[in-house]
Amino acid sequence: RLPAYMVPAAYVRLERLPVTANGKLDRRALPAPEDDPSARRGYEAPQTETEQALAEIWSEVLGIERVGRGDNFFALGGHSLLAVRVISRVRQALGVEMPLAHVFSHPTVESLAAHLSVPEAPVAADRAIAVRATGSEPPLFLAYTGAGSVAYSQKLHPHVRGDVPVYALPAPPLSDAAPRTVEEMGARLVRMIREVQPAGPYRVAGWSFGGVLAYEIASQLIAQDETVEFLGMLDTYAPAYFRALPPMDAADADAGGRGETAPQSAGFVDGDGDAELEAYVARLRAEGRLPGHVTVPQFREMRARGRVNDQAAQGYDPRPLPVVVHHFSAQESPMVDEPSRGWRDLLPEGSLQVTPVPGTHQSMMDPPNAAVLGEALSRGLRSRRRNGVGASASSADV
Repeated sequence: RLPAYMVPAAYVRLERLPVTANGKLDRRALPAPEDDPSARRGYEAPQTETEQALAEIWSEVLGIERVGRGDNFFALGGHSLLAVRVISRVRQALGVEMPLAHVFSHPTVESLAAHLSVPEAPVAADRAIAVRATGSEPPLFLAYTGAGSVAYSQKLHPHVRGDVPVYALPAPPLSDAAPRTVEEMGARLVRMIREVQPAGPYRVAGWSFGGVLAYEIASQLIAQDETVEFLGMLDTYAPAYFRALPPMDAADADAGGRGETAPQSAGFVDGDGDAELEAYVARLRAEGRLPGHVTVPQFREMRARGRVNDQAAQGYDPRPLPVVVHHFSAQESPMVDEPSRGWRDLLPEGSLQVTPVPGTHQSMMDPPNAAVLGEALSRGLRSRRRNGVGASASSADV
């Protein structure tokens, strides 16, 4: 018997498993299931006109023949860029202006249709997204990645213990007034967190560049004499270690919620001209390094955001914190020689707990790796709560 999240959505029969030259399983050579995974879970037809419209929109955007009212947008392969397309199609088909946060907080056709049927006040852009609002324990806040995505929160939260509410901290819109340093970005996210949870103990984590943001969030909360019970970084490179790495290719940035192959963000090459950029994007698609749905304007926005966050990470100089840092390192990353990703050089002995998890930097969020990561994260949360461990400026020598 398996818990629901571990039951396969589809099965593929193979004569033999593909292996690499050294005899290990070649995951990249595994074929994708050909049939609709929703058929495996049981199909329930949309009931209302709004549900039918949303199901048609999801079917079009996701490239799936049939979408049921209970289907989860992200479980069907959705991510942040496709969610933007859903918002555009909802505006055209239903005449409704819908914030991106609603796709994350209401990820099924049924729940989103019910939410759209209730008039509400406009949602501010700088607010935490309730991925899972219920639970008896303090919430876990997940910071956005270097490409500005919080879609990984949808992949991860089903595997985090159910009594922990989960909130995603979204990136700001790209503008001249947007934060340009990690400290400014952290202050913005601290304000979001305090709107949801005015006082500690706090729990924060982040994937890739999001881990750097989580570290700065913890630093500011501790400086405000608040208790940080848990600080998690999901395959996050220390800024000093990151600065020593060679520039990364633009295609290694998060191209749709799947994560960033590079450390927090990417150093970007190639020109800015429309024709030049269009040829570059076409080449990346042909090489399989960029999903076919990513348009040139979307790629341009990803690149611009990546540059901002890359510069922010390069200029960030963190100081040791009086709290245990939980680092979850991807075992199949090219940087396997340094599982702490450089944080061991900054943090004193006993202040860093490194937990290896399966996958590469990007595949650690894909099934079945996300389940292992979620369980490891839950163990870390449970251990800090059981031991009553946390840190504030008044309880430790900063």
